[in-house]
Amino acid sequence: MKNIIFAFLSLFFLQSAHAYIVKIIKDNRISQPGYITTIQEKNTQTTTVNKDGTKLYSILRPYGYCLNITRLSSTINKADSFTSCFDNQYIVGNKVKKIILTDKGKTFYVLSDNKILGYNISATTNTIESKIYIQNYTQKIIDAKLVDNDKYLYLITASHTNQSGRLFIYEINSVGTLKKISIVPLSFKPEMVKFDDNNVYIQSDKSIYRYSFLTGDKLNKEKEIITISSGEILDFSVFNESNTESKVVLAIQDNIANKNIEQGAVEVYKVSSSSSRLLYQEKYDDIPKEVALFKEKNDSHGKVLVAFNHRYIIASFTNTYFEDANEYKIDGSFLRLLQRDNLVEVVSSGSVSVIDMRHNKLLNELFLKNIDENSSFISKSFIGFSNKDNINISQI
Repeated sequence: MKNIIFAFLSLFFLQSAHAYIVKIIKDNRISQPGYITTIQEKNTQTTTVNKDGTKLYSILRPYGYCLNITRLSSTINKADSFTSCFDNQYIVGNKVKKIILTDKGKTFYVLSDNKILGYNISATTNTIESKIYIQNYTQKIIDAKLVDNDKYLYLITASHTNQSGRLFIYEINSVGTLKKISIVPLSFKPEMVKFDDNNVYIQSDKSIYRYSFLTGDKLNKEKEIITISSGEILDFSVFNESNTESKVVLAIQDNIANKNIEQGAVEVYKVSSSSSRLLYQEKYDDIPKEVALFKEKNDSHGKVLVAFNHRYIIASFTNTYFEDANEYKIDGSFLRLLQRDNLVEVVSSGSVSVIDMRHNKLLNELFLKNIDENSSFISKSFIGFSNKDNINISQI
């Protein structure tokens, strides 16, 4: 009886979802600089932009789950938008947290809390052709990323019950299915992961661990490169200075027992293949939520953006201190940072700001009530500032 009910509900949701139509409209109430159009789609879950920045991919859940692909340009109309639906919440899960797109745009993967699913896309119709992969996990998925020119997928999970996790390494075949080739046990509970060309950096509440690539499918043993003595790491960012040295910047929340005080710090570390050391610390009577870094190849000084709840600062940093810091107010409460090379989008509940970190310049500031962090995006030429049912697209 349960199977009959499940099959009926699945069919109902899929049929309803296939009938859903995404609308492209020009909202005359929006008078923001560079505003192009609005994509009206119900219950947007997450977004991403393809490698060359010409297409926006969004996952929505009007009933079941659907994929919308919209061509990005200075003029967007309904002929530039394509929607196809693929599965319901009984198969995917209650929420999609991330969409991962291959460089060629032929395959995409969706992550929910405990599943990864893969689908192929038709290059001619921009619609879903088939489901090619599904995998369940007993632990919670933290993040996943394609590496080595889409030859491998790395996926990190965290235990629900103890301080541990796993790093799964998959090989991707020509049609996009995943072959598990390695599982690396983690002796800590991962909270965030970031990649560069040579390393995987995984954050726990008090430490940063580094795994170096031997090849795309093999890693060196974990190395705990940074551990803080007190407080909690909220975010971190890394940039390479050479093949053997990098800088790691931490956003830290202080733990002050029995005091209703919000304090934090940003710490800058020099990390080499054999050691790491704290260069300096910037203390704040506020909590730094996230950090973003940018550095030109021939520039000895990098740029850092530190976001707090109601403001953000941009500064140059050396080996000894932050300098030439500029402060900007945030309309509403901070939600997240999105970065594309030298461009950073500061997303808050009431506004989005676009900063060119190369020139330390505010390029655009847009205002909208009830902005949703999950459906906002940035490319080299366009940004999205959205609420739950509308993605507003502007040119940078």
